[in-house]
Amino acid sequence: MPSASDGTTTTGVASNPDPEVPKVPYITARIIYSSFTYAFPLSPGPKFIRLYFHVASYSGLNPSKAYFSVVAGRYTLLSDFRPSVTADSLNSTHFTRDFSVYVKEGRLNITFNPSPTTSNAFAFVNGIEIFSMPLNLYIPHGNGSLPFIGQHDPFIIHDDETALEMLYQVNVGVLLERVITSIFGAWIDDLSYISGSQHGISVDSRNLFNAFNYTSGILLDYAAPLGMYSSARTMENDETFNVNYNLTWTFPVDSGFKYLVRLHFCEISFEVTQVNQRVFNVYINNQTAENALDLVALTGAPFVTVYRDYVVMVPNGTKNKQDLWLALHPNMESKPKYANAILNGIEILKLSDGSNNLAAYERLVNEPPAKKRRPFSIIVGGVFGGIAGLFLICYTVVHIARNGGKRVSACAARVSQFSTADRHRNANILVWADDSSYVPLENIALNCGSSSLKSSSYDGRNWSSDIRSQFVPATADTDSIPAEASFMYPAVPEVPYKTARIFRSQFTFTFDVTPGPKFVRLHFYPSSYLGLNASKAFLSVTALGGRYSLLKNFSASLNADYLNFAYLMREFTIYVSGHILDITFTPSSKASDAYAFVNGIELVSTPLNLYIRGADVPISFIGYSSVPFYIDYTSALETMYRLNVGGQDIEPNADSGLFRRWTNDQAFIFGAADGVNHFNFSMALRYPKTVPLYTAPQSVYRTARTMFPNDFTYHLNYNLSWFCPIDSGFNYLVRLHFCELDEAITKSNQRVFQIFIDNQTAEDDADVVGWSGGRGVPVFKDYVVMMEAVKQGKQDLWLDLHPNMETRPQHINVILNGVEIFKLSSDGNLAGLNPLKIGSVGALSPIEPSSHSSEISKKITFIIIGCSCGGVVLLFLLCLLAYWLKNIREQSNVKKKKKMMNTRLCHNFSINSQLVNTHKMAGCESKESSRHQSGSDGAENAKNDAPDMATVFGAVVGIAVAVCGIACMASGSGSINKKTMKAPGRNYCIYREDFQRDPAGYFRDLRK
Repeated sequence: MPSASDGTTTTGVASNPDPEVPKVPYITARIIYSSFTYAFPLSPGPKFIRLYFHVASYSGLNPSKAYFSVVAGRYTLLSDFRPSVTADSLNSTHFTRDFSVYVKEGRLNITFNPSPTTSNAFAFVNGIEIFSMPLNLYIPHGNGSLPFIGQHDPFIIHDDETALEMLYQVNVGVLLERVITSIFGAWIDDLSYISGSQHGISVDSRNLFNAFNYTSGILLDYAAPLGMYSSARTMENDETFNVNYNLTWTFPVDSGFKYLVRLHFCEISFEVTQVNQRVFNVYINNQTAENALDLVALTGAPFVTVYRDYVVMVPNGTKNKQDLWLALHPNMESKPKYANAILNGIEILKLSDGSNNLAAYERLVNEPPAKKRRPFSIIVGGVFGGIAGLFLICYTVVHIARNGGKRVSACAARVSQFSTADRHRNANILVWADDSSYVPLENIALNCGSSSLKSSSYDGRNWSSDIRSQFVPATADTDSIPAEASFMYPAVPEVPYKTARIFRSQFTFTFDVTPGPKFVRLHFYPSSYLGLNASKAFLSVTALGGRYSLLKNFSASLNADYLNFAYLMREFTIYVSGHILDITFTPSSKASDAYAFVNGIELVSTPLNLYIRGADVPISFIGYSSVPFYIDYTSALETMYRLNVGGQDIEPNADSGLFRRWTNDQAFIFGAADGVNHFNFSMALRYPKTVPLYTAPQSVYRTARTMFPNDFTYHLNYNLSWFCPIDSGFNYLVRLHFCELDEAITKSNQRVFQIFIDNQTAEDDADVVGWSGGRGVPVFKDYVVMMEAVKQGKQDLWLDLHPNMETRPQHINVILNGVEIFKLSSDGNLAGLNPLKIGSVGALSPIEPSSHSSEISKKITFIIIGCSCGGVVLLFLLCLLAYWLKNIREQSNVKKKKKMMNTRLCHNFSINSQLVNTHKMAGCESKESSRHQSGSDGAENAKNDAPDMATVFGAVVGIAVAVCGIACMASGSGSINKKTMKAPGRNYCIYREDFQRDPAGYFRDLRK
C-alpha cells in the first residue's frame, strides 16, 4: 500500500455506530480523496475479493458525498458507486460486495477513484478480504462452455478473461439467517424472493447428514455447504393443484448483463427413490432451461448432491433494474409418479461484459419506507416554502395598504381572469372526453341494505337505497333483512360495501328496462352480517326467469380468498328482448345454514353490438379456422378481465360512459421479459367507423406494451406473454385492442407479429397499421377460444406475441394496448366452480402495504404540516415584532400630537371589540373612498394596538403547531427504524421480526 502521508488518504472512525454493526471491520475506515491503489502480491489463478462498507460519518464527512469507482486489475468492479444509496435499498447501514477475478501476473492492484464530477466527493472502504479460489468452481478452467438460455449454441466462457460478482446465495426451503461456508460465507433464506401465494412446502433433512453423498466427478465438496442440501422446497401435496401453478422466485438484477445461474439439487424425499418418480421443468426468464429434469436419473440415487449451471442474458431496458425469474413446473409428459418439483439452493452471479465491466448504475430501486433523509428534506422544503409564501403575502398586504386597496381589485381581476381561462381550457378537454362517452339509457346503481336514499360512491355516482324501492317486491321486509357489515377494512369503499341485503330464501329484483344489451354488476363484500359467518354464504343467481345461470353455489368468501381481494364485483352482459329484467338470488340448498347476500347491484345499458355482435358478424374461432363463431342475442357473457396494457388503472368514472374498470396488466405478465411501457398522450386519435368512440377509453389506446427496443436478436428468443386464470369448460371471447403509437411506424409491414392464444395461432401476420390504415387509429380484434374442461376447474388462458420474420418487417417488435376476456354462456350457464379452500387464517397479521404505508405517510404528513406551519408562524411573529418596534419609535411623535387626536385613541379596546372593529373595517373597505376621512383615526388606532393581539394569538398557535410537529416526528421515528423484508408472495414489505415470530401463520394466511 502506498504511503498515506501525502494527504491522499486518512483513517477515520465511525461516529455513532449502530450497536448491531460488528466492530471488525466496520468501525474504522480508510478515507480516500484522490486515486489510491492497494497492491497485493498474489499467485496466479482465480481470486475472491470482498469489499466491506459501513455507511457512517467519518471525520465529520457527509456519507452522501461518498461517490467513487473501484477497479481491480483490468476489471471495473464499481462505477459511480454510492454506498449510501445501496445501504438505503438494502435497509442496512453495512454490507459487502463480493467479486471473483483471475490474476495472471502474480499481482493484483485495487484502485479507488473518487468521482471527478462531484464536488467534495471521496471514497472509503472498511475492509478488504482476498483469498484464492479453487479452479473450476464457477467457470470451467480454460475455454469452457455453459448452456445459454434462449440460444441454440452454448455460451463460451474463459476463466482468465471473465470476472464475476456474487449477487445471491440462497438456501431454499428453511428459514435461516445465514449458513457459513468455508468459501463465501453468507447464505440467506429464500422467503423474500418467492413470487405468488403458492410457496410450496419446506423440507428439512438435517438429521440425516450421514446419508448425503457428494457426486463424484460432478460436485466438489466445497461447492456448497452440506446443510444447504439438507433442506429444500417442494410443491404442495395436492398433485392436482400442482399442475396448475409454477413454484417461482424473482431476483432483482442489473439490466444489460449476462448472469450465471447455478441451481443446487438433492433428492431428499423418502418416497422418491427411483427414476421417473419426480420429473419437472425448469424455466429461467420465461425460457426453458430443463425440459424433463429427473434428479435420481441424473445422480443415480437419492441423497446425492448435484448442481446445474445456466447462462441467461438480461437485456437493457428502460429500467436499470429488472427481475430475473426462476420457475419450476411438473413435467406431465413423462407421466411421473409424483407431480412435483424440488430445489435446494440458488446462486446467481453477474458476468463481466466485453469491456471487463461489472459495474451498474447505483440507485435506490425499492425505496425502503420512510427513511429519515427524505422527510427531513421535505420538512425543510415545506418550511422554506411556507416562509416564501408568507413573505409574498406580507409584501402584497403592505402594498395594498399603501395604495388604498387599488391593488386588491387588480389582483382579484387577474385571479378571476386566470380562473376563467383555466375553466375554459378544462372545459375544452372535458367536452372532448364527453364527445367520446356513451350515455346509457339505464344507469341504475342500488346500494343494497342502505337506509340512505342517495349515497355518493368512490366512482362519483349516486347510489340509491333498495329499501322500499320499485325494484324489490312488496314482501321485501319479510323475505330479506337489510344489514351492516360488522367490520370494514379501511381500503374497502363504504358504498356499496358497508351494507347488504340478506336472503334466507329465494328473492327477486325486478327492473323495468328498454330492450337491448345490459351490464349487470353484482357487488359482494364477504364480511359478517347480523353475526352470520361469511363462509356460510353460498348462493345462486339467475336472470330472465332462470334463462341464464350467472352464479351457482357461489361463495364470495372462497373467491375473495383465492383472489386475495377484500371485495368482489362480478360483471355480466345480458341481452333483454322485452321490458323486464329480473335477477333472482337463491341460498344454496346443499349447505346447512346457508344464506345469500348482495351489497350492490348495477344495471347499465350498453351499445348494441358492442360485445354481443349478432348472428351476422363472424368471429375467428381459434383452432377451427374453417368454422366461424357467432355471438348472437341468446348469448350471455361474464367479464373475466379488462386490462389496460402498459398503462395505469382506469376507474369507472374515467371510462367512456359505461363505468367499466380497467386494471394494469403488470400482475398478469409471465416471466421477467415484460417489455417496456409505451405511451403518447399528445397524439390525436382518429377513430374509424368500425371502432366507436365508446369502445374503450382513450387512455387505453394511448398506452401500450412493446418488447425492449433496439435488441432485435433477443426479441426472436422469447414471447411477450400474459396468463389469466379462468374457469375451464367454456368458450371465451378474447378482444385485443391495438393502436400504433410509434412515430417511426406509419406504413404496413413495418411491425408484423404473431398472436398466440392458448398456445394456438390466432394471427400469423398481425400488422396494426395494415389493419387500421395509419398511426394513431384504434382497432380491435375478436377471437373465440375453447377451454377444455379439466378436473380442477381452473386453468390459465395464455396470450403470447412474437415477431414475424417471414414478412421481413422493418421493426422486429410487437405491440398491444388492451385486453378484454369474456366467458361465453353454454346453454344459458355462466356459473363456474368455486376455487379450492386452501389453508386457514394464520396467527400472524402481516402489515398490509396500504395500512403500513398510510400509517407512515400520515406521520410524515403531520411532521411536514407541523414544521411548515411552525416556520410560517415564526416568520409571522418576527414580522410583527419588527413592525411593533417601528411603532415604538414613532410613539414620541404620537404623544406630541395627542391633544389633536380624537379621544377615542385613549380608549382601551378589548380583543373582542378589536375583532369586531376589524371585521367592520374589512366589510367597509370597499366604501373607503366615501368614508376615508372619518375612518382614518380608527385605522391609525388599530395599527398601533393590533400587534398586541396578533402576537399573543400567533405565539399560542405557533407553539401548539411546533409541539405537534415535534411529537409527530418523535412518534414516527420508532417504526421507521424497524427492519423490514419483502413479504413472500406479495409486492410489499413487512416487519421482519413479525414474520419471524410465526412464519407458518403468515403462509397459512397467504394461502387462504
